[in-house]
Amino acid sequence: MEPIVISGISGRFPGCDNTEELQKALVEGRDLVSDNHGRWPKDFYGLTNRGGIINDIENFDNDFFGVPPRQGDGLDPRTRLLMETTLEAIIDAGVHPMDIRGTRTGVFIGMTTSRGNDSVFENKINYTRIGRSMAMTSGMISFLFDLRGPSYSLDTACSSSLYAFCQAFRAIKGGECDAAIVCGATIVLDPYDSLEYKTMNILSPTGKCRFLDEDRDGFVKSESVVVTYLQKSKDAKRIYATVKGCGTNTDGFKIEGVTKPSSEMQRKLMEDIYEEFDINPLDITYMEAHGTGTKIGDVEETIAIADILCKDRVDPLLIGSVKTNIGHTEMSSGLTSIIKVILTMEHGVIPPILHLNKVGEDLIPVLDGKLKPVTELTPWTSGLIGVNSFGVGGTNAHVVLEPNLKMNPAPDDMFDGRLVLLAGRNEKGLEKIKQLLKDNEYSFELISMMDCIFYKPIRNYNHRGYLILDKGEIIEKSEKVTKEGRQTWFIYSGIGSQWPHMGRDLLHIDYFKQSMDECAQVLSPLNIDLVDIITNGDEEVFKNVIHCFIAIVAVSVCLTDFLKLLGIEPDGMIGHSVGEVCCAYADGVISKREAMLIAHARGVALQTAPSIDGTLAVVGLTAEEANEILPDDLSIACYNCIDNLTISGPKKSINDIVDKLKAEGKFAEVIRVQIRLITVSI
Repeated sequence: MEPIVISGISGRFPGCDNTEELQKALVEGRDLVSDNHGRWPKDFYGLTNRGGIINDIENFDNDFFGVPPRQGDGLDPRTRLLMETTLEAIIDAGVHPMDIRGTRTGVFIGMTTSRGNDSVFENKINYTRIGRSMAMTSGMISFLFDLRGPSYSLDTACSSSLYAFCQAFRAIKGGECDAAIVCGATIVLDPYDSLEYKTMNILSPTGKCRFLDEDRDGFVKSESVVVTYLQKSKDAKRIYATVKGCGTNTDGFKIEGVTKPSSEMQRKLMEDIYEEFDINPLDITYMEAHGTGTKIGDVEETIAIADILCKDRVDPLLIGSVKTNIGHTEMSSGLTSIIKVILTMEHGVIPPILHLNKVGEDLIPVLDGKLKPVTELTPWTSGLIGVNSFGVGGTNAHVVLEPNLKMNPAPDDMFDGRLVLLAGRNEKGLEKIKQLLKDNEYSFELISMMDCIFYKPIRNYNHRGYLILDKGEIIEKSEKVTKEGRQTWFIYSGIGSQWPHMGRDLLHIDYFKQSMDECAQVLSPLNIDLVDIITNGDEEVFKNVIHCFIAIVAVSVCLTDFLKLLGIEPDGMIGHSVGEVCCAYADGVISKREAMLIAHARGVALQTAPSIDGTLAVVGLTAEEANEILPDDLSIACYNCIDNLTISGPKKSINDIVDKLKAEGKFAEVIRVQIRLITVSI
């Protein structure tokens, strides 16, 4: 069975707009729960004013996602945020969004039925069903990205998103889909869930999740919107972690009631998972617990974890819970825990839990030293990590992740320069990506992923540019592109575009060298060493017009071959002089052999024809101005553009008119060529 991996992540968290900000806050040990969230009046029926609140749930870029404003206003805020974070997770995986369109990618979302302040929905009549149903949230993600795998939202209360994760894993494993977008979304819009939890005595009056503390008094409600991208390892460009195993079960009947957690069934779930996936419990080095800080929940969970994972263990098992930092995000809490685990693996440090002053006397596995709460920044280097979750109705979920311990390659001594294409929704976004690359110039993994993402346009990423990174020297350019789907044209130059050593560096590219060798073989019977001409040729060599023609055509032909190897096909082509031969080759009219022989024959014809005392000049004149001032022995040879011409005629007359125009402050330059007279008989 091909391993299934997490290749992309994204999220919004209380006070944090992305996973990087969350990592910084966790490491700094910050409490991200706001003292006055402002979602409803203070002291509403005695409720705490504390809550974990996402920074922005109102703004949405309708135009970017192609959603009509009227429909966008009626969408559940979770749906809008999931559109954004899904795109971010796909790009985070190094995948171009267009490349997964039409694929067997599933969408699995953990969330609950929308309930909240109706004032956030302006189009109550037209979009209540389409905009605010769980079915349409998953449906909109599949629709937006054209994903053809299974697509549904599920609600198992607090274990919803980890249930969705396990369902996605099983669907890929069973061949139902090839990849999966797994989401969790919780937004708190009204106080009535909190009032219900208060009557159940599981809502903290102090507004803190005091996991394992003797004074734990329930949880505080919080928000997060999280997306993970699951792929088979062979398809992944990035691997955060491998899903070693996962599973779900339900408590069934309990005499204490449906809401009481069951250590017996949590223990049974872990037993089944570790047996099915051949996981040694002693390989678990850290457990990210559900850890809400309720009186009964913490006891039942720690008993189950200790019974399965601490048998024959020498050192205590490290344990923690992100809920102490951000509050309980309920339906999205399982994926939020997975994000914390991935950040732990990426940075090699376990963030500390908060609000633990003294371990409760009823938490025997902790007091006995089987489990050790992480109360300070703790290094983490290896092993498996478990993530546990359970819902108020008895729905349990458990996931085991294996890290991808990457070795950062040393800077390559042969790194002579790398072109990186970039794009952004706006100028600010593009500059942010540029700065990221400037700060990580030798991160070949990052540069490679950027190439995978931006190798072709992304819809509505209208600010585009590039960087050339070359051992500390950075060349950059960017601009706003106003037209989508611009055509690609190949433009081939004529005589004058040659220079000494013009093909030397390009021969480092194997495919280019292979094509050049084929060109050289055509000319070898004519006693011409093409490779020597384009690698060692100096000014003297290129005074021979034959050498100029064959070098220009050979390099152009080989570049054409290389571009087509990269999948770059021209919508059209333009050629000047000998460049017309290259056009014919690019268009498939002539072969490589014919192109080289034509270039050679043309050079021979010019080389052997008698020369005349004439030359060319480029002048900054319009056709009307030229006709007024040019003497009779000069004529217009080429209309370069509306105010730029090439003129031809005797050398003396050309030099005289050039001197005259320069004296008047106008542009004029002589082209150093030798004009020959060729007579063609028909």
